[in-house]
Amino acid sequence: MTKAHVLNKTLSSEDRRAIQDILEARRFEVVFGMPADFLVLSGSDAIGVICLPAAEADSELLAERARDFAGVGLRVIGIWLHDETEDLPTALGDFGSAVVTMGSTELDRVLHESAAAVWERPGGARRADQPTPRNKC
Repeated sequence: MTKAHVLNKTLSSEDRRAIQDILEARRFEVVFGMPADFLVLSGSDAIGVICLPAAEADSELLAERARDFAGVGLRVIGIWLHDETEDLPTALGDFGSAVVTMGSTELDRVLHESAAAVWERPGGARRADQPTPRNKC
């Protein structure tokens, strides 16, 4: 079973339950936090999830965790749980693969297909795709 690591530290109990229900309904084993050894994970057995909007207090932690996941080739996906703001954490802009709402018709595809790059606003409307960073040789 693929593990979905929820990277946020600051979540209400309602948000924890909501994201757990969303992910378990799609056959993910939900883990809150980082794995003990993320270096042994592969893209076929783990993803990172950032719940949105993210608490400002989590900004640095999310950046570190998203960088670690992306650094070993794991996808990081944002899921909008609330529509209070459209601001994305820098971690998603830099290392994210997709951002969707919890009711999106694209949610299943984004969670299960590594090539799915869908970027939505909190209300479900499409936002401009994030540029894929490229290292210069």
